[in-house]
Amino acid sequence: MSPVAFPMPSKDNDNTETKEEHVLAEKHVLRIPKELVLSYYTQHRDFRRVVDSGKYIYIDGLFVLRPIAIILLEHRIDIHSFFRSKKLFGNINGLTAFCLCEEHLFVERKTKPDELYHSAKEYKGRRIAHAEKVASIDTISQELFQSIITGGGQEPPENFGAMLSFFMEMKGVTEEGLAELTGISDRTIRRFKGEENIRPTLENVVAIGIALHLFPHQITNLLGAAGYQLRKTPKERAYQYLIDAAYNNTVFECNVFLKNHGLQPLTNL
Repeated sequence: MSPVAFPMPSKDNDNTETKEEHVLAEKHVLRIPKELVLSYYTQHRDFRRVVDSGKYIYIDGLFVLRPIAIILLEHRIDIHSFFRSKKLFGNINGLTAFCLCEEHLFVERKTKPDELYHSAKEYKGRRIAHAEKVASIDTISQELFQSIITGGGQEPPENFGAMLSFFMEMKGVTEEGLAELTGISDRTIRRFKGEENIRPTLENVVAIGIALHLFPHQITNLLGAAGYQLRKTPKERAYQYLIDAAYNNTVFECNVFLKNHGLQPLTNL
């Protein structure tokens, strides 16, 4: 992407002359391998703040705007060929338009008298930047919007027990297998499936969704069927992050992540 220049006010309090530095921002899509997502979230505060906004879902190394991400996941569309589609995006860079980005900042330099060689710009660091279309009415094209409103695939039941059975059958996971993946006993899982008056804990539902590697919107549906809606407490922000970005991780990995941040694990796994 070609650099974008904008002025940066001088920090000097010199009233005799107003100084300006021209900052060049080069935007690149942010790519993070699956095994580094949790540690990156821990170490980078600005990345954590943007991801906590709930606007993005992690898919194959990229954080994609939620409306687009749901379409890609529902229809199992290859993300890389999708964003290269000239039919959908024309001359727009689909990656920087719809994915979380990283801006590399530079300042224009002037040569010093004793310098024989110099770079035309000086590196000043980097920062996380929202997707270009994050707040725009044209975030999705007509084709994508039609895909959203027509839906895709069979809808799960609304009752939690029936929905749990639906997702387990879809994923080919038995009660014993889910117990091994979550740390929740198979007896408890059978009760979740068969008794309408049994309500799972919030942690149980999140653990089940992650263990089954459900898509974020599917886990949200499962939470809703159990009567939960995530708020903005630190614990629930952490759960929302796991749902959006770590749904392809294991429950054990998520438990370690939570404990490292001073929070209780989802289960005893």
